[in-house]
Amino acid sequence: MAKSVAFYLLMHQPLRFRLQDNGATSLAARLFDDELNAKYFHGVAERSYGPMLTLLRDLLSRGFQVNLGLSWTFWEQVKRYTPELLSLLREVLEHPGVEVVGVEPYHSVLPLIDILLFRRRMRWMRTAWQREVGKTVFVTDTTEMFYSDAIYWALAAEGFRAMLIDGRPGVVGSDSPHDLYAGPGPLSLIARHWRLSDDVGYRFSNRGWDGYPLMAPTYADWIRQAPGDAIMVGWDFETFGEHHRDETGIFEFFAHLPQEMAKRGVQPIRFQDLLNAPVTEQLIPPLRPLTWAGHGDISFFLGNARQWDLFLRMQAALAKAQLTRRASWVDLALRLMQSDHLHMLHWDSAWGPEADVSMYFTPGEWWQMGRAAIIAGLADVFARFNQALDAQRVMAEDL
Repeated sequence: MAKSVAFYLLMHQPLRFRLQDNGATSLAARLFDDELNAKYFHGVAERSYGPMLTLLRDLLSRGFQVNLGLSWTFWEQVKRYTPELLSLLREVLEHPGVEVVGVEPYHSVLPLIDILLFRRRMRWMRTAWQREVGKTVFVTDTTEMFYSDAIYWALAAEGFRAMLIDGRPGVVGSDSPHDLYAGPGPLSLIARHWRLSDDVGYRFSNRGWDGYPLMAPTYADWIRQAPGDAIMVGWDFETFGEHHRDETGIFEFFAHLPQEMAKRGVQPIRFQDLLNAPVTEQLIPPLRPLTWAGHGDISFFLGNARQWDLFLRMQAALAKAQLTRRASWVDLALRLMQSDHLHMLHWDSAWGPEADVSMYFTPGEWWQMGRAAIIAGLADVFARFNQALDAQRVMAEDL
């Protein structure tokens, strides 16, 4: 029976592409829709980031502990669009009860394309968070919990102590992942309890679910009854207030959860505390990448021809930018490689709950253009980037 639980929340907002060229002087302004990004960030900040960070600050003052992962694109946007939220976010991040989890800076598919550059970027990320909030990153969840043999060894080589993976039965061989898993090298593996996580992440406001309405005492019971000494549950931060709005009772649920766990002898912990837990068994990372999205494999991002076309454009953009040997061009290419735009295209040849999720994350302003225009617009973004490189003749100077 579980005596402790590590809560993990991921904070990320994508840089949405500008599907129609606005002719701006800055290439970044021609590629990314600043107005759309500001609109969505302000909305989610009002419904989710502000209320949940306020709740976490209150819980932390009473002994709560939590693990927060932030993409660098999220950090940049909170500074740019909601500076009034920045002080609250810093206060939470700098609290001793919070562990900062390292994610791939731009939430990109880089680990699927260039493992050596991915390794360097994870090193950069670690240094950046040490500088920003004064905390050392020990644990990482990469992008969407991408997990493979190559990713495992890249992170091990950088000296991380553990990486997060999704603990589905096909991955860990158990319906209830718990404690700590050993890998083939020095990097440990922390498996998300996928069922208990999804009970909140996906099912909390589903009136057709047999567990509805989910109350804090019931969920605390489920946590306590989980096998092992410690478990991990993980969610997108936007689960609170955005995916499940305030009127569903999601904030009240989480506000009461710590005291209900305490009644049952369950304590919240940071990942660095979990690293001292007993090792459950050894796992061998797969050669083909896995993820926490969809059914757990990368078909959620690369399951149809449209996604593959966009993925190949991402590869080409990075390769051409690297040929310039100029950091500014490589940085733009990396920003173009966010996993979110592949996620959004899942709807092209799918249906059901997963397609509904990808449609939900596709901006409504894009839907007004129609599916064909969305697909053409995404391709045009990469054409603009390629043409800008050609216009600058940057490669001709270096070759």
